[in-house]
Amino acid sequence: MFPFSRHLSLLFALLIPLCPAQDEAAPSQAAAWAPATMVRDVPYQSVNELRNFYKLDTVARASRKGALAMGNSDISLELGPGPLSMRLGGIPLALAHPLARDTKGNLLLSRSDWVMWLDPILRPTYIQKREVISTVVIDAGHGGRDTGASFDGTSEKQVVLLVAQALKQQLETIGLRVVLTRDSDIFVSDQQRVDATADMQQAVFLSLHVNSADPNACGPEVYRLAPPRDAHHPAPGNGEDARNAALAYAVESALSSVAGRVSAGCCYAHYTLLSSLRIPAVWVELGYATNDREGKLLNSPEYREKLAQAIARGVATFARATNPQTKLTVTQAPKVTKPATPPSASRNETKGASRASDSNRNNRSRSRRRRRN
Repeated sequence: MFPFSRHLSLLFALLIPLCPAQDEAAPSQAAAWAPATMVRDVPYQSVNELRNFYKLDTVARASRKGALAMGNSDISLELGPGPLSMRLGGIPLALAHPLARDTKGNLLLSRSDWVMWLDPILRPTYIQKREVISTVVIDAGHGGRDTGASFDGTSEKQVVLLVAQALKQQLETIGLRVVLTRDSDIFVSDQQRVDATADMQQAVFLSLHVNSADPNACGPEVYRLAPPRDAHHPAPGNGEDARNAALAYAVESALSSVAGRVSAGCCYAHYTLLSSLRIPAVWVELGYATNDREGKLLNSPEYREKLAQAIARGVATFARATNPQTKLTVTQAPKVTKPATPPSASRNETKGASRASDSNRNNRSRSRRRRRN
């Protein structure tokens, strides 16, 4: 088994024991909720409730001006300054609903972001559909007539296939069965990629890609299926929302360590491929072809091998954390000295940062090439 990096062991071995004891109600259970604050017909919960639930303390200094930071000796969580901004252990997590405030000015987080992002990551032993993972489907994106991005004398379809082949070797070394949706330069449709997972159980799906945006964008990025547009008609893939969150975070955490702690984060997307899969699945952007430095790195055999090793560590961490035999119990939460005065961001400062955050995200979204609905 791969040795867990300090970052991954922190988030899947140390974090969970510091969360509520096994006899406490999970926040996804209605009985555990305090009365919700409705914002645009979306139920929100107080961040104070979240902090108390996970035994976190407000800390005096955030890594970003205007953000609210909380944590303890093992967990670090930041909310803001942008309305869709949250960071867990330094990894950005895109929110489905913007942060809000109640009439008293208390910060609020949507109930769905709490349940579908934070809780599966902090407490994977509470995920209902846990099972032993025995198979990994590796999907090298593009192929054949679909070249993907071209950069540094190569193409996306070539780079992701080489990483997929290296990843196959890494995963087989730790005893996992591996299925490749393509093992040569051939075109594979989305439906064929989905069909490769037919009747699979105890399996996860990784679709490998290379990102494109403005030249300054950099870092690995992992997408999971977005919440359904219509709550009454979820996509098949939404049945794995909790495990998708844990898998996305484990893979992104591992990749960011290879990229020098640079992380483009974990995001939502309504990709057709992710919508159709009935097993845990993520869309992995290995780096940016449009960034000169990362383009050259992606064309390096040594760097591609490091990427494969990192993804394998992420999969191994996810498999361990969501194994039904994994039992993590609370001993005693560490004591943390609280600051004399909790930090507070001015509203003008937060609004300015929010507009900048939204602008950056929109610019990146417009420039990406994707198979979308």
